[in-house]
Amino acid sequence: MKKFRKRDVPLYIVSDLHIGSGKSRDNFSCPDKLSEFHRFLNEVDKENGQIIILGDFMDLWRFSFKSIIRKHDELISRLGEMDCYLIPGNHDLSLNNPEYHGSKYPLFNNITYPFSMKIGDRDIAFWHGHEMDMLNKYIRPSFGKTLGHSVLPVEYFAKGQIFNSDVLVEGFLKFEAFVLAIWNTVVDTFIDAETGLEKISPDIIFNLLARKHNAKRIRKFEHQSSQQGKTVISAHTHQAGMFGNWYFNSGSWTTSKSDFLKIWPTGVVDVLKWDSGSQAVNNRILA
Repeated sequence: MKKFRKRDVPLYIVSDLHIGSGKSRDNFSCPDKLSEFHRFLNEVDKENGQIIILGDFMDLWRFSFKSIIRKHDELISRLGEMDCYLIPGNHDLSLNNPEYHGSKYPLFNNITYPFSMKIGDRDIAFWHGHEMDMLNKYIRPSFGKTLGHSVLPVEYFAKGQIFNSDVLVEGFLKFEAFVLAIWNTVVDTFIDAETGLEKISPDIIFNLLARKHNAKRIRKFEHQSSQQGKTVISAHTHQAGMFGNWYFNSGSWTTSKSDFLKIWPTGVVDVLKWDSGSQAVNNRILA
């Protein structure tokens, strides 16, 4: 493992690319995603910036290391030339294995554990975030990993990704929202319309439940970091945004999403997205 060495330049945080072998189950293989990421790297190069990939760079739950290397040799080589650092997530935790270090790809010599460091006025902790996820924190094996492997035969014939721990959580939340919406409708039938009681749609209830779920997860980080006064940089949920001024999530680069964080040498953290070849602000509040 190599210790991260910060330079006095903008620091870019990307996560959850989930690159695979380019087959139908590869969430990074949607049209133009790879070329858009290279354009993003061109922008980082212009600023002489540094990059940290905050986990789930590879989807080793669904694809072999060798098949990913064959598909993305150019990208992996370029990231190594840019002195990019990689903190493994739950989908590529096996990259911690020394067998991948010392290879012809410098990127795999820059693998590091979660860490904290001072940037400007902030003491910042960098995690992937599965450490606070009940489905994935016990990685040997995690429920999420077991679930991911168990549906491979189904996904092979369906020619697409069916199930992972994030989908499972979303499914529970949608079911809960549906039940609550039905209950709201039933109650509304027994109340005089003049009271002005409005029916609440399942979508609205789902958004409220999702925010509550985010808040519960973020509170776990708060419990860990509040005593030390740290700012948390996390990923894992594929939901870019911020909570207060101390929790920031780098989102993902799967399907239509192209999220990242930019940390200035002063410690200022910007939540951004790559939109039509340029950096755009993402002001999403996570909870």
